[in-house]
Amino acid sequence: MISIIIPAYNSADYLSETIATVLDQKYIDFELLIVDDGSQDETKSLVNKWMEKDSRIKYFYKENGGVSSARNLGIDKAQGTYLAFLDSDDTYEPDFLEKMHHRIRETDRLLCYCGYYQRSQGRILHAYPENFQDRDVLRYLIEEQWISTDSWLIRRDFLDRYNFRFNERLSYGEDFDFFGRLLYHAEGSCTFVAEYLTNYNFRPGSLAYKGRLWYPYAFMQGSLSSNKSFYTYIQRDGGPSSAYYASLMQQRIHQMYLRYLWGTLLLAPAREFRDLFSSYREDALVFAFSLPLPEKKYRIWQWIVTRRVGRMIGRCFFKPYKYMQRKLRTRKIK
Repeated sequence: MISIIIPAYNSADYLSETIATVLDQKYIDFELLIVDDGSQDETKSLVNKWMEKDSRIKYFYKENGGVSSARNLGIDKAQGTYLAFLDSDDTYEPDFLEKMHHRIRETDRLLCYCGYYQRSQGRILHAYPENFQDRDVLRYLIEEQWISTDSWLIRRDFLDRYNFRFNERLSYGEDFDFFGRLLYHAEGSCTFVAEYLTNYNFRPGSLAYKGRLWYPYAFMQGSLSSNKSFYTYIQRDGGPSSAYYASLMQQRIHQMYLRYLWGTLLLAPAREFRDLFSSYREDALVFAFSLPLPEKKYRIWQWIVTRRVGRMIGRCFFKPYKYMQRKLRTRKIK
C-alpha cells in the first residue's frame, strides 16, 4: 500500500482537482492523508464531503506551522509501505502510482522519481528533468537544480531507518534539503520512470508563479538557507563521499548567489542588492568562494544601483530577454 500525503492550507479553491487526480489513479491500493495546516477557509468541509465518497481519505488537523510540519505529521500518521507527496494545488497523471510502484518493486530500490511538467493555467512552461539517469542522482540534482516533491516514491522503512523528516526551520527550499539527504544516504539506490507523470502548477499570486521575472528577497534568502543547511549536513556527516558532495554544494551556492545578485541589481531595490551582497561576502569566507567583485568594483556597482541606472538596464534589456527565453522554452516543449 502507498500513503499519499497532501498538506493543505486555505486550499479550498483548488484542492478538489488535486484529490480527484489521486482518486482517478489506475493503482487503487493507497490511502490519502490530507493534513490541514490550520486553514481558515472551507478546506475541512470540502475534505469531509470527499471522505463520504471514498474511505481511503483520512483527514488530520493541526495548528498552522508551515508545509514542512504538515508533511511531517503525515509521515507519522502514514501506514503504507511506500510514501508519496502531493502539494494541494498540483496533480498526478492517472498512471503515476501504477508505473512508479511497478518500477520501485521491479528494481528493489529505495527511491523512485519521474519527470514533471511546470504548468500555468494549463499551459506547459517547462519539463523537468530534461534527461533521466540513475547514476549519481544526487549530483544530477545539485548541478541541474531541479526538484519536485510530487514526483517521488519512497520506501517507508528507509525513512524510519534514518528518521528522515522535513526541516521545519526552513521557509523555502525544504524539498531540496529533504531529498538531498535521502539521496545522500541512499547511496545510489534510486531508479526512475522516464515519463512526465506529475504537474507542478503555478497560480497567479503564488510565490512560485512563473509570471514573475524575479523573486522576493525573502525567497532568495530562504532558498540559500536550505542549500546551506544541506551543505552543513554533509560536512557534519564526514562520510567517505562528504567532501565530494560538499564541493558540489559550494559551487551550487556560489552560482545561486551570482544569479540572485545579477537579477537583484537589475530588478530589485538598491537596499536588497546591498543586503544580498553583504551576505555573499560573509558566506565567501565560509564556503571559500572566489569573490568576482573586489571592493573597488563593488563600489562601482553600488554607485550604479543608487542612481537607478541598473533599474533602467533591467527594464530595457533584462526583462525582454527573460520573456524571449521563456517563449523559446515553451515552443521547445510543444
